[in-house]
Amino acid sequence: MKLDQEQKGAYLTTRLNLADPLKVILGGRLDWYKADADTDSYKVTRNVTRYAGVIYDLNQTYSVYASYTDIFKPQSNFDAGGGLLDPITGKNYEIGLKGEHFGGALNSQIALFQIDQENRATEDVGGPSPCPFSPTSRYCSRASGKVRSQGVDLELSGALSDDWMMAGYTYVDAKYKHDSNKANEGKPFDAAKPRHLFKLATSYTLPGELHKWRVGGDLATQSKTEDSSTGFQQGGYTVVNAMLGYKVNERIDTRLNFNNLFDKYYYSGIDFGNLNYGEPRNLMFTVKYSL
Repeated sequence: MKLDQEQKGAYLTTRLNLADPLKVILGGRLDWYKADADTDSYKVTRNVTRYAGVIYDLNQTYSVYASYTDIFKPQSNFDAGGGLLDPITGKNYEIGLKGEHFGGALNSQIALFQIDQENRATEDVGGPSPCPFSPTSRYCSRASGKVRSQGVDLELSGALSDDWMMAGYTYVDAKYKHDSNKANEGKPFDAAKPRHLFKLATSYTLPGELHKWRVGGDLATQSKTEDSSTGFQQGGYTVVNAMLGYKVNERIDTRLNFNNLFDKYYYSGIDFGNLNYGEPRNLMFTVKYSL
């Protein structure tokens, strides 16, 4: 199945300082989109997506903010009749608190968000398998109606002296609000993605005569996931990586990565009835040369 897509866009944004502690950001994007397939075609002309945000500085360290964004995202999925699904549309709301510590060396953020989307593609398990219009897909797709995702996002990042650290936690609860299949309303959407996700990464440059060496590592841990089409569940898991680096000179930098250090057995994806194995323990050596 041949699918040709063309998208053009133009955007404009402005930042207004209404008062010393108050800033407003306004923006918009104009999109033209066209998709042509053997079985269907679709065209959008001059679609407008808007953005608005406000930032208020509480003091030199903390700022509160709120933002609103329109959502417009074309899709390349086919339904059981060979029709192209309409683009994803929706609204994104976010409020949060940002902090800048130690002269900007360390940054923190907490955000609450709500995302309402319509027409998100989901597999049509009642249709033909494999999908005749997309043979690489187990099922054709259907538009999911209205889906609401809401949650919290925590992030801490920065560089204190020669140390660098990043930590982040995300909680997402995505459910059907309205759907052509009434039985889905109120149920989780895309349970193949975890509700809880935590990431931590750090890097440290050794002091003194060992200053050319650096060590680091990162970990990612997530809660259980489920393939809604088969009922298969995977429990939560944690993957740990480590790194050893050596800077030869100002132009040459080397790095040895120990990926999946403890050889954790897990599936990196369990969606659409497919089980994709995560990478086993492996080593990767890289050399970077800067001009």
